[in-house]
Formats: sequence, C-alpha cells, structure tokens
Amino acid sequence: MYYGNEHENEIIIYSLPDGTIKKRIKFERRGPNGVGKLAGFLIQSPDSILVGSFTHYKTLFLTDTTGILRRKVTLKHSNIDRVEPGILPMFSHLYNQNTIQNGKINISTYQPYAVENKDLHAKIISVEYDLIKDSVTGKTYYPHLESEKNADLSVYSRAFNGSGFIYSFFYAEDIYISDKQGNYRRYPCKSQYQIKSLSYRFNVTQPIESQMHQIVENPKYLSCIYDEYRNCIYRYFYPGIDISRKEHPRKYVESPKVFSIIIIDKDFNVDSAPKTPFS
Repeated sequence: MYYGNEHENEIIIYSLPDGTIKKRIKFERRGPNGVGKLAGFLIQSPDSILVGSFTHYKTLFLTDTTGILRRKVTLKHSNIDRVEPGILPMFSHLYNQNTIQNGKINISTYQPYAVENKDLHAKIISVEYDLIKDSVTGKTYYPHLESEKNADLSVYSRAFNGSGFIYSFFYAEDIYISDKQGNYRRYPCKSQYQIKSLSYRFNVTQPIESQMHQIVENPKYLSCIYDEYRNCIYRYFYPGIDISRKEHPRKYVESPKVFSIIIIDKDFNVDSAPKTPFS
C-alpha cells in the first residue's frame, strides 16, 4: 500500500496488516529534480510514477522509486485553449482518477481562474496526453451548467467506471456522466443530509483564513469513487459545521469532522437508505 504525504513531499510505501514502512520516496522541491509542493501521484509501476504539483500546476513529473526526475509533461500547447487548464491536484483527501491506456493518460484539469457557469461548457475539463508522442491527442469540455444555481463549479471529483467518467462537482447536487465522446447525462443525487444550501462562492478579496472558514461552514460534495466489484458509486457529502473564529480551519478542510456517503447503483439511482453521517 502507499500514501502521499504532501507536507513532507513524499510517498510512503507500507505493508499490511502490520503497517511497516517499506520505503519513503522523497521529492525535492527545488533544483534540477524539484517538483515543487506535492499535489498527488499516479503509480503505473515502480519505474513509472507520475507526480502532480501545486507549484507547477500545468506540469506532470515522470519519476520512479528513487525520486529522480526522468521527464516533465507540461500542458502548454496551442491546440488546447487560449488559457491552458491546470492539472487538478490529486489530493489524498479528494479522489480524482486519471487513467492510462495504450500509453495515453487522461488527465483531470481545472480552470485556475473564476469562470461563470454559463461559460464553463467552453472550457476544458480533461485532456488526453500521449506520453510516447509527447502531445495532446484529445480533450473534453465541461458540461452545460447554466441551470445550476450555485457558483464555483469548476472544482470536482471524478471516477472512471470503464465506459466513462462520473463527475461530482463540489457545489452541485446532481452528478454528470460522460461517455468517451464527451457527451453528458445528468442524474439527481442530493444527500438527504443536505440542509443548508450550497451557497459558497470564492471571493479573492477576502483574507485566506476567512475563505477557509467559509469552506468549513458550508456544505459540499466531496470524493466520488467507483466500486468495480459491486458496480456502484460512492459519493461523499460534507454537511458543513460551525466552528469558532478562534479555531484554525485548515484541519477541518483537510480532514472533515463529519460526512455521509451516498450509494448510487449501476443505473445511477440513489440508494434509498444512504449511510448515516460519520464523525
């Protein structure tokens, strides 16, 4: 098993059930082997590990268990868009699946600048990159989100069910299913524990701590995970909690204090008895 420790810029490989640490793969932040701040990773094999970066948000770094860089893949190509998308961080606490088939990686991306819902459908949500030819070979755009009444829908979690991607946007109740051609179907998926409205809106003029307090206090939908053995989807929901202004919100952002799980079957119907909130 392995775990990404973004604070120490390392991947920890350990054994089960005893939890013995077998190896720590350390990544430099600066210099010729620097990747900046670790934002996730995708392990193809011990000799092929793709690393994402908060610092260099348009670049994937190809490395191995030594932590030495072998190659950089940067999304800067004129055939993408006037404003290139960033690579969505593969947080340890937010699931974003990237797939590799026949030497091509499908990378989940995002718009680093605020975009109105009505304009998102013209923006790229994922890019197919040929690691052998070192070029973009495909791209998919956001679904039409004009009817969604909440803002800041550019951030999402996604999972792959073998035929398409399932998108769960932070501030949208419904889920969106894309096929390989980039067409979407929309399914209702509201949590029965959602009492507050999804009202958060990013405001760049506010102090960072005030923004983080709002993130903690407002509800949102988190990771979306596909279970290939049961052929169902798990969608995590965070109801939002009130915290003291004296408390630092970061720990609640990284590790939500309470959440529930929505179970969605193979036909995208919500289970009639979703899991009760965990704390």
